[in-house]
Amino acid sequence: MAEHSRGKVPILLLKTKSVPTDTYEELFSTTDNYRYSPVFVPVLEHRFKRDALNQVRQWVTSRGFVPKSEQGLATYGALIFTSQRAVEAFTEIVGEIREEGSISVDELFPRSLPLYVVGPATARGLRALKLQCPILGEETGNGEALAGFMLEHYNNMYPDASKPPILFLVGDKRRDIIPKTLQAEELGSARRTGVDELVIYETGEMHSFKDDFSKIWQANVNWGAELQWIVVFSPTGCQAMLESLGLLDADTGKVRSTTSHRKILVATIGPTTRDYLGSEFGFTPDVCAEKPSPEGILKGIKAYVTRHG
Repeated sequence: MAEHSRGKVPILLLKTKSVPTDTYEELFSTTDNYRYSPVFVPVLEHRFKRDALNQVRQWVTSRGFVPKSEQGLATYGALIFTSQRAVEAFTEIVGEIREEGSISVDELFPRSLPLYVVGPATARGLRALKLQCPILGEETGNGEALAGFMLEHYNNMYPDASKPPILFLVGDKRRDIIPKTLQAEELGSARRTGVDELVIYETGEMHSFKDDFSKIWQANVNWGAELQWIVVFSPTGCQAMLESLGLLDADTGKVRSTTSHRKILVATIGPTTRDYLGSEFGFTPDVCAEKPSPEGILKGIKAYVTRHG
């Protein structure tokens, strides 16, 4: 079935739709007099690591997140979340404990346990759990800023040097700016904080992505779409995307040299993905967002349309 609404410009967002709401859908479906028709084409498949989830659950139920002053083990003094998938995994753990009903989650997650988050999406997911823990860092927006915030906040919670480490729930692909910042040698023993990273999910390209993507953009063409935009959020899936569009030379693995006007244009969320497309495939996207946000993508698309008519 075509994903194109007649008269609108299809926007193919190569990502999984965020729940309960997605800011890209909210923006693109309402802007410019409803000009755009956004559709999500998931690229990544996330698989929870059951052994890791069981380990977290064991720490929780054995009062590992409860301070010693409240008869806990104080294995960890805080949790860090920088991805929706980590929040989903944590939600599953909390849900299982609640369903069993043998012990109150409020006893296992005290008010003294900070849940550090990198932005509003992760904060919303954790608030839905209705835990009594404070959710902090929502306004930071990236790992570097969150690390700076935690460095001050956590040390203020523990003015002396004896503080429990922080548990960082991560995927198999992540940056290390947070543990490096909090454990930097130059901080000295009093301000340095231990961070234990636990990989609780793995990420890979969905096997069905190329077929799903091909069916959608081709259906839009069949419905008469004169222009389509593709928004790319990571290097994963880039090769499959270019192959689907018939842009790659099978012998060289690079984009075919062509001067013909493309009716399908590509925007990237930022310079990392833009540079990957250039270095790996010799492909230059039409737009690179100045800011990695829905507004940044929309601004880039509008600027392109203004320049090219």
